[in-house]
Amino acid sequence: MTITTEILEKLHFIKNNSASRAERHRAHAIVLLNQGKSKNELSEIFEVTQRTIYNWIKDFKANAIESLAIQKGRGRKSLLNEDSDKKNY
Repeated sequence: MTITTEILEKLHFIKNNSASRAERHRAHAIVLLNQGKSKNELSEIFEVTQRTIYNWIKDFKANAIESLAIQKGRGRKSLLNEDSDKKNY
């Protein structure tokens, strides 16, 4: 995979400065892949499955830097709506 210098600089910035641990890991994985690390090595480094590494790479190829961010709507949904929360507090 060929990555431009500009994209590599952005990846390094995200790897070192992002508030999100997941974004830092994804950016770091792409940087290491560009440096020649294998997908198997990456899965061991980040303690995720090889399938996860393949997904990170696939997403990066499709959406570049935007793929590193956590997508809105992930995680458990609230059981209470916003109005109920305000009344209870």
